[in-house]
Amino acid sequence: MLRSTVAPFSDKFMMYCISLCCSFAIGGNSLETASKLRHDLAAKTTVFMKDIFKYTH
Repeated sequence: MLRSTVAPFSDKFMMYCISLCCSFAIGGNSLETASKLRHDLAAKTTVFMKDIFKYTH
């Protein structure tokens, strides 16, 4: 088993990937909320988007 002390990816690259994935999640939830006809689901997805934003920040 190889034991490396050097990270395979840089911290900036990993932060970029996390930011990109969270941006896609917020954008997807926004499109989903806009296309829903039920208002109760829109309220729940806005809570999910708030949690994703807090995680991203």
